[in-house]
Amino acid sequence: MTRILNTLLILVIVIGMVTWVRQRQSIGHQEREYQRLAANYGVLDVQDSKKFLVTRIDTDDPMHFLWRVYYPAKISILERESFADSGKSGGSFTNIAAREQLFRIRIEFTDTAIRAHILDGSGGSLLSYNRAQSTDFLKAHWQDLEFDVLAADGTRKFDTDEVLPFLRVRLPDDLIEELDRSVSTKIAESLKREPIFESLRGTPEAFEQWDRLARENAL
Repeated sequence: MTRILNTLLILVIVIGMVTWVRQRQSIGHQEREYQRLAANYGVLDVQDSKKFLVTRIDTDDPMHFLWRVYYPAKISILERESFADSGKSGGSFTNIAAREQLFRIRIEFTDTAIRAHILDGSGGSLLSYNRAQSTDFLKAHWQDLEFDVLAADGTRKFDTDEVLPFLRVRLPDDLIEELDRSVSTKIAESLKREPIFESLRGTPEAFEQWDRLARENAL
């Protein structure tokens, strides 16, 4: 019996040590990331640790969008990206400790598709829009589209019950006639009705409210 108890005690100690080491490694990584961000972009002035804080970093590239983001501690974050009529993709992560990170979206055109490369502190992902007709049209008119870019006018604060709309790309009214001549009716209607591209972040509770309002507005 004593041998069993000693074995269990050793096991508990080992598990505790492994957990402690991993926590220290995570803290060390966050500290290094913070120092890197501060060195490259300055110090983000977080005055309320319970709110999101977002500042846009100018890239001088219409295909490249970059933000610096402060995430409060102890919240779950849902990630959602979508192209018009192509469904949605996304993931989630839990933010144990408050942290700052970069969030990057880079758009790429191929011969037959549009690709959105997404990179943030939880990893990277790739979303593609495979519509050859509309890809040609959007490539030719990319800089003529309407871009709603989060924090474009300066640093923004958000409560944790708000969705963060980092990027929404829409078709302006003055391109509608040309779009109708260039693509099928089905594709044209989807590009006029929905954002061409959208990238959102928020807590599950924030998305519940966001989706409910979207359903009500669609009625």
